[in-house]
Amino acid sequence: MTATHTLPLDTNDVALEIVGGKGRSLSKMTVAGFPVPSGFLLTTAAYRRFVVENELQAQIIELAKPEIIEKTVSFESASVRIRALFEKALISDEMRAVIKHAYGVLGEGEPAVAVRSSANAEDLSELSFAGQQDTYLNVRGEDALVSAVRDCWASLWTTRAISYRHENGIDQDKVAMAVVVQVMVPAEVSGILFTANPATGERSEMIVNASFGLGEAIVGGQITPDTYLVDRETLKAKETMIGTKEQMIVSDGEQGTRLEDVADSRRETESLSDALLSELAAMAVKVEQHFAGVPQDIEWAVADGKLWMLQSRPITNLPLAPLKNVKWELPDDVPPWAGVIAQRKLSEHIPGPISPLFEDVYLDSAIHDANMEMLDRFGMDTKGHKGHFTVNGFVYMGGGRPPILERYRDGMETPPRRINPPNHEQTEAIWRDEQVPKYLAVIDKWRNIDLAATPGAELFEGIKEIAHADAVYWFDGFLPVMLIVRGSESSFQGFLEQYGGGEFISGHFLTGMTSVAMAAEEQMLAIVLKIRSDASVNHLVLGTPAPRLLAVLRQHEAAADVVKEIDAYLEKYGHEVQTLDFAEPTAGEDPTNVMLNLKALVAAPDYDPAARQQELARKREEALRRADEHFVGEAEKTHLANRTDRNTDPIRFELNPEFHRMLEQAKRYYYLREAGLFYLACGWPVLRGLALGLGRRLVEVGTLGDANQVFYLRAGQLEEAIAAESEGKAVPALHRSAIEQIELKAARARLRNPPQIPIPKADGHQQESRGMGGMRMKGNWVLGSVQMINPEGATLEGYACSPGQVTGEASVILSPADFGNMQPGTILVCPMTTPAWTHLFSQAIGLVTDVGGILSHGSIVAREYDIPAVLGTGDITERIASGQRIAVDGDRGVVEILADD
Repeated sequence: MTATHTLPLDTNDVALEIVGGKGRSLSKMTVAGFPVPSGFLLTTAAYRRFVVENELQAQIIELAKPEIIEKTVSFESASVRIRALFEKALISDEMRAVIKHAYGVLGEGEPAVAVRSSANAEDLSELSFAGQQDTYLNVRGEDALVSAVRDCWASLWTTRAISYRHENGIDQDKVAMAVVVQVMVPAEVSGILFTANPATGERSEMIVNASFGLGEAIVGGQITPDTYLVDRETLKAKETMIGTKEQMIVSDGEQGTRLEDVADSRRETESLSDALLSELAAMAVKVEQHFAGVPQDIEWAVADGKLWMLQSRPITNLPLAPLKNVKWELPDDVPPWAGVIAQRKLSEHIPGPISPLFEDVYLDSAIHDANMEMLDRFGMDTKGHKGHFTVNGFVYMGGGRPPILERYRDGMETPPRRINPPNHEQTEAIWRDEQVPKYLAVIDKWRNIDLAATPGAELFEGIKEIAHADAVYWFDGFLPVMLIVRGSESSFQGFLEQYGGGEFISGHFLTGMTSVAMAAEEQMLAIVLKIRSDASVNHLVLGTPAPRLLAVLRQHEAAADVVKEIDAYLEKYGHEVQTLDFAEPTAGEDPTNVMLNLKALVAAPDYDPAARQQELARKREEALRRADEHFVGEAEKTHLANRTDRNTDPIRFELNPEFHRMLEQAKRYYYLREAGLFYLACGWPVLRGLALGLGRRLVEVGTLGDANQVFYLRAGQLEEAIAAESEGKAVPALHRSAIEQIELKAARARLRNPPQIPIPKADGHQQESRGMGGMRMKGNWVLGSVQMINPEGATLEGYACSPGQVTGEASVILSPADFGNMQPGTILVCPMTTPAWTHLFSQAIGLVTDVGGILSHGSIVAREYDIPAVLGTGDITERIASGQRIAVDGDRGVVEILADD
């Protein structure tokens, strides 16, 4: 029994499943000769035997289920009940004898030991489980040790540990606990060291936290320790921040620990000397090298001048090393007449860095060709012209426009686009009856092909054809209807600004219009109501983490109808993407964000879209009443308003009829903005299917290691790989190339790219220019880019996009990866929004963005959800953090950052 249940700490090559993460790490360091306190390992077999002997497992699994308290998942009650089982359970005499025998080997008498938990699902590179289970220090005596072991076993079922496993999809039935027992180190100084900077990912820096006494005070966050930023090359501190170190944890006599005040005279002194710091850093480098160069999170202690290693595990979720010497400068191929490049129009739908295949196939080929075809029809000189550019992987659109061809400038010929140009109704009909069906036909052509039987080169042709169809749709389908919306609303807004006396913005009259977003919400509402009608399904939805929810629902018989409706929703809206880069999965492939929204709506007791629509209708009617009073009164006072056309002849109109004419024009075409956008990237599910089919072939032949790596090949590389695959050969070098590109894209994703290049000076001055329809636009409005340059201070100006005022806490969401951090009932603060962000609007009470304007996606959807919105503030995501309170005035376009309480 001893060999099965206890092992010496210097046991070589012991498995994670047997001794857990902490035990395996310590045994490896001990065998390697690092200074690790002596001790022994109580294996997971001992835990399992204890559970079997007391018949606990079935009871544990039955209890370890989520409880829904006020719509929130809780494991508090489960933990209390499970740990009560452990308190009542008995450790057999045989097991006690094994523990006591191993303890007796550690030294004469009753040495003080540290008893540490070591679960079989901890200290992994992706899941650390840090702080999830318990540690007991200064344990002395056989009976106290046995009791501490049982408490360690019970700590496998702390509230935080159960919840952590639940959130990360770890089967509660498979976990087990080993225990590490080591001779206690009476630490004078202790702490934590990271062999890489965990905040920045910088590998040339190490971070050390140090303080007096035992390290649990630092691990538990009970004190502010000294912090050292150490240069990895010199092993010396580059920066030192002396912590307050008000208290320290020390051994409390014969048993346990206590918190003790640190003398005032010591608090301002450094806890580590230069020599000890360098020794610690040097040893940490060796530990990292021992663990195959994987950056480590190390716990250490110093006693009587000797350095001890107490634990080492991989740093969880360490960012990639930051890119060096990043510059935001105009690319060499930007023509002089372009002026600046900005993140606008198409590039607003590509917020992050792009993959190589997307850049080659979509941006530099499909988009470029479709753009040139459009400009040709306008008679522009497209020779050498390029409309879109990448800087550090981010997409920007060129400013200005190419010159008119000489043969059109002299008036002898008319550009094709200017011969009988379509009016608004014709443009709408062309979009609906020609451009949308044309794109859908290309998608249908490739939807049902036999991936296995189709040659690789033909699959690549399908990818390019769908990409080109999407690009043509952007320029010939979406942009023309977008111009209708832009023209009608901008003219209406300009009229309101000129004659409305500062009382009105277009959003007062255009909120709650029928749209794609509203149709999607109605379909989602039907799902929510069906879930709420079944208590078991409702509990399942609230209690299951979003990434696993749909899979869990599919296994639940009572949820069959709900799953059917979710599938119908994803069938219609599943092509929605977080970015146009087709390297990223669609909502249909990864419905996590859809499920996050579904859970939030099920948990929201006051979620009632119908009531919101009624309130919006009331507000519109009230705005119309006030407008009629204002404009009729203004017309009676001024009689006539005058404008002047090119021939200086006065054009006379009465204000109220003109107001209603322009309003009806804006309302008539308002739906086209989101309806047109709905079809953008609708071919991506099929395109990705073709690409992943190619990727799987390249994996089988040995060119790639994963099918998704296909998106990180250049077009020429993919053609090379396809040619080799057709002959049953591999191109192994492409595997390394794809991995490098994946890492580069991930590193670039951590950059904060400027909305335009050259970067405007933040001098606090606001430019003014005239938009379409005479609309006055404040801020840095350069070639359609909407970005304010706000001076330092608590007040930020932006664009008044959706009316109303709201004050509340902010949820700062920088990308779709952060969607899970959105707190219901807060103000959504983000760089910009695309259709993938629509799910968050039902949880938000307001919207503020860095980039955007009155016709941006966020502006229109905010109106539909009746939440105040200010867009284009420039840099609010850098000025505030989640939880900070702000006041949003959607009528004036002003955001106030409120002082902390």
